[in-house]
Amino acid sequence: LSVRSKGPETKSNFAQSRCDEASACRRVAEIERRVPEGATVLFLGDDDGVSPLLAEKYQVTMIDLDDEIVQWIAEVAPEVRARRCHVLQTPDSFKGAFQAVVADPIRGMEAEWFLLAAQKCLAAGGHFFWADHPDWNFAFPVLQFQAEKSMELLDCLENWHCYPASTPVSAEETSGLGSEHQRFLELGRLISLWSNLYIFRKRVDC
Repeated sequence: LSVRSKGPETKSNFAQSRCDEASACRRVAEIERRVPEGATVLFLGDDDGVSPLLAEKYQVTMIDLDDEIVQWIAEVAPEVRARRCHVLQTPDSFKGAFQAVVADPIRGMEAEWFLLAAQKCLAAGGHFFWADHPDWNFAFPVLQFQAEKSMELLDCLENWHCYPASTPVSAEETSGLGSEHQRFLELGRLISLWSNLYIFRKRVDC
């Protein structure tokens, strides 16, 4: 897991937040339990830095809109096919090409972009691993309803990933804030939020 400690600072403009190491291990273990070794696995964004942990057992591809994340993953795990790409602009060659897709999407209806990409890229019978929580993503019930039109919900593993509560803020962004506001942001970094891991399987007839 040392590769994760070398990751770049998370950024608020990309809605990034890195889960802790125990959470990364739980995610890896669940993927390994359900996906056969040697399978093709696609990460739709990976500021958590989980894709390198699977690169020895799987054919891993990772896309992200943040150049710094793409460079980081490419450096620590050259065997991962890391490329800069928006989730709505995946190449046609990705269509139905992956036996597993992993996503920890942004909150709100923009998370639908990740769902659409997963539906496009998953092979029939493939698994979709989706980190989210209805308590802090108001759009989740709608997205789950949409997901179940083409995928079967196999499991919901509750409180599977632990994240800091506050959004990362740079020193430049906080320079104009009052001391009370800065203390509030610091307190947020000491509080944990938990997300579930939802596991779907794409229906053969979709």
